Amino acid sequence: MEKTRYRTEIPDEVKRFIEEFVNRYDLTEMDYIRFGKSQTDKCSGRCFYPISTRKANKWKHRGLKKREKFHITCTIPNEVSRISLELEDECFRYVGEWQELKAGERYPKPVEGSVINPNIKTRDELIIILLGHEMYHFLRKTKQVEGRNTQNKANKFGIDILNEWRQRCQ
Repeated sequence: MEKTRYRTEIPDEVKRFIEEFVNRYDLTEMDYIRFGKSQTDKCSGRCFYPISTRKANKWKHRGLKKREKFHITCTIPNEVSRISLELEDECFRYVGEWQELKAGERYPKPVEGSVINPNIKTRDELIIILLGHEMYHFLRKTKQVEGRNTQNKANKFGIDILNEWRQRCQ
């Protein structure tokens, strides 16, 4: 995909894997995928959906603008020793080390079918799982994959892509 934008250092091998992965799907409704550098030690990702003129006009006072296509942004920390990943619907959080969440903390208790700890070891793995998670939202919204568009399903999809990356690296 020629619209992939890299605003942070990403190894060529990871870039090749990303290109092969995203090119498996119909990207006619995708404007771009952007990788940026996080100003903190946390990562984040977001899949932006198209916005109609009607909706943009209704929320103009909030700065909402019309968007005809999807786009994905992923921000990645440069610090490899302190990778930070929070899976919203999961029973684990990674901030330097995996910690089991206790009842009453920010994220809900684990539910049946929760994805297990993906045990991310490197910055490259963080990039892969984050892109896989956000791509699921795009693929589900464009009906290219089956299932409900939930965080848990997106996390599982991201982990499946991560496992594919790990097999490739062996």
